[in-house]
Amino acid sequence: MLVENDAYMMELSCYIHRNPLRAGLVRRLVDYRWSSYPVYAYGKKGPEWLQTDLILSFSEGGNKHQGYREKVQNYAGEESRLWEDFRHGVILGSERFVEKIRSLRAGAVPPKEVPQQRKVLASIDPTEAVRKSSALLGREMEEYSAGNRLRGEVKKDRDVMIYALWKTGLFKNEQIGRLFGISYSAVSHVIADVKRNKKDPAVRSKFGKIISQFKM
Repeated sequence: MLVENDAYMMELSCYIHRNPLRAGLVRRLVDYRWSSYPVYAYGKKGPEWLQTDLILSFSEGGNKHQGYREKVQNYAGEESRLWEDFRHGVILGSERFVEKIRSLRAGAVPPKEVPQQRKVLASIDPTEAVRKSSALLGREMEEYSAGNRLRGEVKKDRDVMIYALWKTGLFKNEQIGRLFGISYSAVSHVIADVKRNKKDPAVRSKFGKIISQFKM
């Protein structure tokens, strides 16, 4: 999980420690034997691997344990708000933070075996993806509208864009077709054509520009 800042980290710790109380397993958090709450809140001895310094450093006042205990006890009213900022099952923070993560994380589009990362990518609006892709190629999205008869470089750019969207695995052929005003079968033909020419330096360059916006 990626957490935006210290404030979110503290909220997450409070939320986790309040789980037994929310589930009705105990009436007092300190009574739940499997929790590390007594270590954080009362300074009880914990296992050697448990490191409390980071979370306790966020507590105010001289007594860090008491500060943490009071924060957890007063946290009940804030629990629902935490999940408003829990994005895509993997990121805790603001939407702005999510966009920052997308732009900073380099690498290929994650494989299907990484569902959390794919969930982040799947949140990308397809229309906005086409608009950004068009801009990366120095064009306007409107150039690819269904009413235009595409030829030359405009058609080549559109075809590479279609191939790149398909290659991410985030969009279905029907969805891609609707974005460009063409049929499902036409999308399949375009993908096949680009595959045959994907070693062309110009095609590879354009593909690289477009796919960059989907990297994590």
